[in-house]
Amino acid sequence: MDIELVKVHILKYFFFAFILLVSPVLLFAQQYSISGYIYDKETGEALFGTEILLENSQKGVTSNSAGYFKLPLKQGGNIRFVVFRFGYEKLDVNLEVNGHEKIDIQLKQLNLNLKEITIKDEKTDNFTITKLRSIEGTAIYASKKNDVIHLANIDANLATNNSRQIYAKVSGLNVWQSDGSGLQLDIGSRGLNPSRTSNFNTRQNGYDISADALGYPESYYTPPAEAIEQIQVVRGAASLQYGTQFGGLLNFVLKKGNPEKALEVVARQSIGSYGLISNFTSVGGTKGRWNYYSFYQFKKGNGWRPNSKFDAAVAHTHISYSLSNKAKVGVEYTGMSYIAQQPGGLTDAMFEKDPQQSIRERNWFEVKWNTAALFLDYDFSHQSKLNIRTFGLIAQRNALGFLGAITKTDPNQERDLIAGNYRNVGMEARFLQRYRILGMHSALLSGVRLYQGNTQSRQGLASANNKSEFEFLHPNELEGSDFYFPSKNISVFFENVLYMNPKLSITPGVRYEHINTSSTGYYTQKMIDLAVNVLLEERLFDSKSNT
Repeated sequence: MDIELVKVHILKYFFFAFILLVSPVLLFAQQYSISGYIYDKETGEALFGTEILLENSQKGVTSNSAGYFKLPLKQGGNIRFVVFRFGYEKLDVNLEVNGHEKIDIQLKQLNLNLKEITIKDEKTDNFTITKLRSIEGTAIYASKKNDVIHLANIDANLATNNSRQIYAKVSGLNVWQSDGSGLQLDIGSRGLNPSRTSNFNTRQNGYDISADALGYPESYYTPPAEAIEQIQVVRGAASLQYGTQFGGLLNFVLKKGNPEKALEVVARQSIGSYGLISNFTSVGGTKGRWNYYSFYQFKKGNGWRPNSKFDAAVAHTHISYSLSNKAKVGVEYTGMSYIAQQPGGLTDAMFEKDPQQSIRERNWFEVKWNTAALFLDYDFSHQSKLNIRTFGLIAQRNALGFLGAITKTDPNQERDLIAGNYRNVGMEARFLQRYRILGMHSALLSGVRLYQGNTQSRQGLASANNKSEFEFLHPNELEGSDFYFPSKNISVFFENVLYMNPKLSITPGVRYEHINTSSTGYYTQKMIDLAVNVLLEERLFDSKSNT
């Protein structure tokens, strides 16, 4: 017999013998298992990715998309295993296994009331310019060019409101510094005139601070930089939410009381060239549900040129109270007063000869500004927020002196006085609703604005001396003009941000404006000859209304 053939037959016998010996063991090992489905106890939804682990063992399985699992066992008897899924309560199961056991498991969602904790860390964000988030509070800034200036991190002379330094990193702004003390802010964007920031909708903590938002949107009041937390500059499409100014929105966000201290006092004393003295003092803090912050700033100086001295004072108070975790109410008041002597302009020839000279010593400018606001913030939920602001302004500005062209010599006669008085009141309500569509987060903003403005502008003769006496010689018979400019505004606006994907959003919006502006009063028309003799003088009455 062939030896190789014998070897093959022997190997076959050994193989069949091994199969006969091992088969009972394999059959015995496979006769125990646990299988079934795992559901959410409240919704009945199948739970994918749930872990089933044997106690004191690393052996386990995971449920599939239908919630089904099968856990094979080596032996039966009392089996203990753990069912775990993130966001659900852990379940310990004891089961007597005699074969292939089937079981359906329901897991309860995990709901725990945790104690409040406060995490403290030092501020390490040194960015001076950042961007607004797509949604901030009850406002939508998606698709809008914006910049946020953080005053705490900026390298600027805050005592003098140095606008060149404060706004240096905001691209596209025109900055015009007409004085060295920061009394007046003059900035513009998109190539618009920066004079008195008249092309911006200027606000403080979200409410108007300009003279008349419709008829005379010039800002004579500028908050002290030492009291400002941040400055929000929003260009272009900001008009959908804030109004009709082409430049966009300029919002000064003032500091609030320290949330971690019941009392915090800050005092700064600054001394500079040309007699500059500036004092800033603030008091703020949080006590229980109350938050408060007040500041007072006083500064004076002589100016770089002759006839340019000034005195200015600003005071502000903010008080807010948290009615609950959802509701907060507050009140604010700001008062500002300054008087400045104005040295007048210079021709190119005069500037080239001596840029520091002045040929006006009887010109003065005075501003008195008072603003107040009430606000309510209510969070219905994380998705629904309401903000209501009511605000008012009582202010005046007076320009006194020889106000003719700089090429003319001051005749030292009676001076011209132009007086403006402003009485405004308004209310703005905003409601923001977040929602999901096609699995993406979106938000709808709706709002309404009611506004009533009343401006009075008067022009006539004042005293001929060089003092700051802002009084008409004939207040009942003005030589120039006397006009009232009432204005009314009702606005309704909607804006919606739709996120198409994590990188693309669309923000449609609409705003309806009803504006009525009127004027009524008189002005004096004069005809004079070359010898400055009055040939004709008559008073003309005029009344107009535009809707």
